[in-house]
Amino acid sequence: MLTPYQRSRGLLAIGLVGCFTVLWQAARWLGIPFVPGHSDTIVYHPWAYLAIPGALVAFGVAVTLGTIIVGRYRGEAGFFVACLGLTAFTLRGGTLGDMLQMHPYPGVYWMLIVESLLWLAAMVGGSWIVRRMPWAGPAVGDGEPLDDTALAEVRHPVGTAVAAVAAQLLVTAAGVWLLAPTDEKAQVLVAVFAASAAGTAIGGRFFQGPKWIVTTCAGPLVVGMLGYAMAWADPKGLEIALSGVPLARPLPIDWASAGCAGAILGGWMGAEYHIHWIDQMVAKATGRDWAPEAAGQ
Repeated sequence: MLTPYQRSRGLLAIGLVGCFTVLWQAARWLGIPFVPGHSDTIVYHPWAYLAIPGALVAFGVAVTLGTIIVGRYRGEAGFFVACLGLTAFTLRGGTLGDMLQMHPYPGVYWMLIVESLLWLAAMVGGSWIVRRMPWAGPAVGDGEPLDDTALAEVRHPVGTAVAAVAAQLLVTAAGVWLLAPTDEKAQVLVAVFAASAAGTAIGGRFFQGPKWIVTTCAGPLVVGMLGYAMAWADPKGLEIALSGVPLARPLPIDWASAGCAGAILGGWMGAEYHIHWIDQMVAKATGRDWAPEAAGQ
């Protein structure tokens, strides 16, 4: 007999396999990327007018499927496995270096910003799907249903919200800057996932309670867009097909897949566990006693 914990983790794995399969097949049917193993962007696709809406619809289908399978255990779980499933797109493609070889001019970074905005729109649509599904479970860090009334009643001081967003962006950016010295695909995905999870978890230390899925996922994509803007302003490395700005090395699909999945995981960590290990480290360093009550729990 499976325990509730084992059942929920098993369904999470099934949801991940299902979403990955759906998105992998969609990428094959849509021809994304157009040159497998080299290109990895939908905005430069020769049939972008089909590839872009097709990719966004496929992501919506994956969010729906994931929420049907595992969403009743946690409202964002279906969205989480759908974002992880998006790695099917990025694993079929190449790196930033491959893209710069095909488009060796600074304007390429503006096209990457455009694609990031498209994936941000996909996150908005996916969030809307989750909130409209009647069997979606409780929101992160709260036992209330994911409905408009419950979310509208949540209020946070502006200063607290700003601190949370600043912490998320700064930690995410610092993590990718340190962990992505090259644009090698596996290294970039790990860096983006780990940095996004850490940034959102630390942001959750200041900003508790249920949050919109899209506000959690926007952080990694915003960091990516800032990186592209920096690379456009200082386009060193174009001649060797490598950006001198580490934040520009992950492609938009890397931020949308590994970044958004990591951000959701970090949101769970920050809201559910309140990152007590940070308080414990500070208490140990200062010689003070620590207890959950002392941390405001």
